Amino acid sequence: MGSTEIADIVGKRLGFEVYNTDKLLRQIAVNQNLSFQQLSDRSISGEVDMDEALFAYALDVVAQGKVIFEGRSGLAVLLAPATLRVFLTAPDHIRAKHVADVRGIGYEKALNEVKISDQDRENLARKICRVNWKDPNLYDLIVNTGGWKYEDVAELIINSYNAKKREVDQI
Repeated sequence: MGSTEIADIVGKRLGFEVYNTDKLLRQIAVNQNLSFQQLSDRSISGEVDMDEALFAYALDVVAQGKVIFEGRSGLAVLLAPATLRVFLTAPDHIRAKHVADVRGIGYEKALNEVKISDQDRENLARKICRVNWKDPNLYDLIVNTGGWKYEDVAELIINSYNAKKREVDQI
């Protein structure tokens, strides 16, 4: 699928900072003067609802502008004001191969992780935003990345962003 790689390309080309769940959670820990492990322990104990903390912090980051949320963290700001919402998808077998290659695990384990990840994203979107994260009406652009080079997908997103920004600026 390559959402991380594509977000990095787009972020560099547009001068936007890229956020993912790990980066957001680590920044939450820093802001609370906690180690990542301490934040994790507080989540496990129920003292901190990690999803709620992630959502609140992500909204603060969105307000700063010029940011890209990729992966699961994008769900936290699904209903926040945004210039362009992009949904990247690919057939499960392509996603599983990518996960297997990136994480150095077997294909079957990677395929299982893809399914678990999708279920986790569905649950988070319903919990935080009360939406179906795969609803095409939530997005401005939907791209099946299977068979595309990351650079080509990034170019498509950048062109779409620039077109959308021109429309918004004219209003």
